[in-house]
Amino acid sequence: MEKVNSQLYLQNLYISQQNEMLRKKAQRLNQENQALLSELQQKLSKSNHNPAIRNIVHELSLE
Repeated sequence: MEKVNSQLYLQNLYISQQNEMLRKKAQRLNQENQALLSELQQKLSKSNHNPAIRNIVHELSLE
């Protein structure tokens, strides 16, 4: 029983570490996406006043 508990503890520890790594990766990807969206919005606002494109960019920012 103690061996099983030790194995489960180690598995739980590993899963927790993987979860934290994935959470940080998701956070970095979200920040990158926000930066890219901001860059796209700035470029479009300077170069194109097409309402359809503005709507698409707005919809992307809501996701």
